[in-house]
Amino acid sequence: MSRLLWMALTIMAAAPLPSQQITFGVVGGTGLTPDIPFRRTPLSWQGNSYEYVVRSGPRSLVIGPMMEIGVTRSWSVEVNALHRTLKYRIASTLPEQQTCLPTAFCGANISTWQFPILVKYRIPAARLKPFLAAGPSFRRYSNPAGTRPSPYGGTVGAGVEFQAGPLQLSPTIRYTRWGSSSVPFQPTITNQVELLSGIGFRTDAGSRRLHARKLWLGLVGGIPLTSDLTPNRVAPHTSEVKRIADFRFLAGLLVEAGLTGRLSLSASGLYRRLHFQDSPNVVVTWEIPVLAKYAFGNGTWRPFLEGGPSFRLAGNLNYTNPSRYGASAGVGAEALWRKTRFTPTLRYTRWAKDSHPTNFQRVRAKQDQVELLIGVSF
Repeated sequence: MSRLLWMALTIMAAAPLPSQQITFGVVGGTGLTPDIPFRRTPLSWQGNSYEYVVRSGPRSLVIGPMMEIGVTRSWSVEVNALHRTLKYRIASTLPEQQTCLPTAFCGANISTWQFPILVKYRIPAARLKPFLAAGPSFRRYSNPAGTRPSPYGGTVGAGVEFQAGPLQLSPTIRYTRWGSSSVPFQPTITNQVELLSGIGFRTDAGSRRLHARKLWLGLVGGIPLTSDLTPNRVAPHTSEVKRIADFRFLAGLLVEAGLTGRLSLSASGLYRRLHFQDSPNVVVTWEIPVLAKYAFGNGTWRPFLEGGPSFRLAGNLNYTNPSRYGASAGVGAEALWRKTRFTPTLRYTRWAKDSHPTNFQRVRAKQDQVELLIGVSF
């Protein structure tokens, strides 16, 4: 995983000072500008003249978690981790209704994660609070498909914030100026405009509590106890398998909000690489379990049960297509030492069956997944 990714996650996981106020939630929306610049290229084939056209694909969903740490009543720092797919399509006027050259892609989807780190100023008002935001943005991509999007840029935005019951809503228009793409690859648009809306929960002023219940923030990590992918059905990889950081692991961030004395709701963002059994390649995934948790007893150690839906994002696919959703259940115990809580957990996830739209995707992700995890939260 890149240094930029871990830098953004570390900032999001940083423990706030007692006087600070935290808002956490999700940001979603869509891009208003194309992903790829339009390009029309004349070409000649078998003595005839034709055209080769590259254009941006359909708009994609922009979505991901957010965390905002208040510094004063008007100033705060907001960090997002936004998934966005850049798309382009290729067409040509070749005979026999061919849509692209025999040796070229007809189009591609490039999976990206954007990490804006924004200083935010809100204008104090009774109900609607206009705000301005600005700061650096970082980007990581997988499955580049002929592109090399710039990994850094600068972002500015404006919007309005208001309360709707327990929710804080913040519709925003955001502009990002990315650095130039690496050449000679397919360029991506450097000027990006997005229409976004944040939905968040704000903790009680002066404490990390949500409606008088403790909000736990922390880290979670562990090891898979089951294999990741089915064996390849074609000829296996026969050379020596070497990987950087070859060990199998998963790690990420944890947030848990208490609903009652025993019932709580937790969500995690877990980075995990799926390893092939007969190839050095890996598939990069993010698992997002959203689980209800019920604890028993009142002692130092409290056993618990958990269950709920799990979601998964994948990149660097290597001719796989891991399913996007499943269901998780687990058993564990939580122990409180001073102000730190430890939660060892054994978790089982049943993923939906992969969809394979092409004949090249012969390797499937295992549907049954068992993990041993430990969380540390504050």
